[in-house]
Amino acid sequence: MKLVICGSKKAINCMNELETGLISRGHEIISSKFVTDNLENDFVDYFDKINEADSLLVANVNEGLKRYHVDSISFLGMRFAFVSDKSIYLLNSLYWGNKYEEIINKMGSIFLEGNLDLIG
Repeated sequence: MKLVICGSKKAINCMNELETGLISRGHEIISSKFVTDNLENDFVDYFDKINEADSLLVANVNEGLKRYHVDSISFLGMRFAFVSDKSIYLLNSLYWGNKYEEIINKMGSIFLEGNLDLIG
């Protein structure tokens, strides 16, 4: 399966570990970084990569008081993946009260609870 991994800047180490783990399971990683040097070009590139992929994996990790945080860029990618009919995976469940919770659930997101073997 072709995947794009996204997450906040604080999730970079996790994203690198996810990439290694997924490649060892036979998956192809299209991208696991999102850099915002040139916002317009970066978003076009981000959406192109999601469009090329079979699914999107959100590395929603604990960020201090923000438990299993889904940042706004990842959420935007999730919305694009949803309208592009891509599978959406989240590494962890959402914390109670997440402002995106209702929409994320309606998108049919799959919560892995850390188990990468559920992808596929």
